[in-house]
Amino acid sequence: MIRFPNTKLWITEFADNDALLNDTQSSFNLSTNFLDNTDYIERYSYFGAFRSSKSNVGPNATFLTSSGKLTDIGSWYLGGAATGNIPTVATSKASKIHGGELNIAFWSTLAMVVAWIAATELDF
Repeated sequence: MIRFPNTKLWITEFADNDALLNDTQSSFNLSTNFLDNTDYIERYSYFGAFRSSKSNVGPNATFLTSSGKLTDIGSWYLGGAATGNIPTVATSKASKIHGGELNIAFWSTLAMVVAWIAATELDF
């Protein structure tokens, strides 16, 4: 028996921080596809609504370039097409970090945990 059959979840502040641009974009697209197509997810909010030069989660997770143009992720989040605007900063931890497999595995695991929580009798 499911204890909360009509419960809707809100997911807040998710992002693939300090990762390479392709990994960040892939994680964004995988995550939003899952969230958009899961009935019990009512709302979600990406953590990247700032310029790449001001980002505290890495420049590649941002909605805006340093000059204020929409990045691909920023445009996708608003329902638009890719812009080709690359987020940049003078120096970046993201340029030194590798391991996209780990990042994608993290988001896949998060999706499974959310699904498990929604399908169990947890009382929280």
